[in-house]
Amino acid sequence: MYCFHSDEALNPKGCRFGPSEIYNVVETIPEIRDSLCVPQYGKNMDERAVLFLIIRDGYSFNEDLVRRVKKTIERDCSYQHVPEVVLEVKDIPYSLTFKKAEIVVKKIINNLPNTIELIRNPEALHYFYDIPELKGF
Repeated sequence: MYCFHSDEALNPKGCRFGPSEIYNVVETIPEIRDSLCVPQYGKNMDERAVLFLIIRDGYSFNEDLVRRVKKTIERDCSYQHVPEVVLEVKDIPYSLTFKKAEIVVKKIINNLPNTIELIRNPEALHYFYDIPELKGF
């Protein structure tokens, strides 16, 4: 059983789950230092999961890694958990209480108003604006 706040939940492909289910799987992969998973909403309110990864020094973000990440998530969770988009970022924002700032990033990538006052490392937020791979969904 997983516990999460409803505003942190993802529901792509009709499967409702918390981002921690993804983190518990992805962060066991040696190349991955940290991750953040949020929903993106399309024009028709379709939803897809977007996974952001920080890669450990000495490793590269590439298609092979993305394939392995997706296969690992499918194997350990389900195919509904597999994010449609996987992207590399250099930093992930955290709250003042050291929680991943999923809600703020979700608002940024969905072009919704957001508040950054409670972010420990607000400089990390600039990685989540105007991402070409997220345009036109």
